[in-house]
Amino acid sequence: MKRYGNDDRVLAVEVMNEPGDGTNDKPGTVPFAQSMFQTAKSLQETVPLTLGSARVKVAQEFIPLDLDIINFH
Repeated sequence: MKRYGNDDRVLAVEVMNEPGDGTNDKPGTVPFAQSMFQTAKSLQETVPLTLGSARVKVAQEFIPLDLDIINFH
């Protein structure tokens, strides 16, 4: 965030790609991704933050954290 936070060549910083909410009794990575997102948000300058997600349910958990861009793929 310090190096590229104001770099006008960067469209956005993806904090994490496809955090999972856990399946088959395996813990998910959403809590980790939320923590990383909050850290990135606290250091954010002008470059927007995004999160890559394949599921709407997971992406919605980041909207209250002031997610700038939702990237679905």
